[in-house]
Amino acid sequence: MDRGIYTFSYMGFTYRGEWQEEADKSNAKIMHEIYRDDEFVCSFPHSPYTFPNQSDVESFIENKLISER
Repeated sequence: MDRGIYTFSYMGFTYRGEWQEEADKSNAKIMHEIYRDDEFVCSFPHSPYTFPNQSDVESFIENKLISER
């Protein structure tokens, strides 16, 4: 996958994964965040070096964000 921003929406939430390179460009990590109505909800717990499967994010949204409301 190209470096940049990867997003998708599910049940009113939006997952956003964004590559962030260090200043010397020797390393890059992915920030995993979930938003609702363009407001930050939480960080998605996943490795900073890979993107998660969409089904993993959907399960997290269903089990952690919707069921805890």
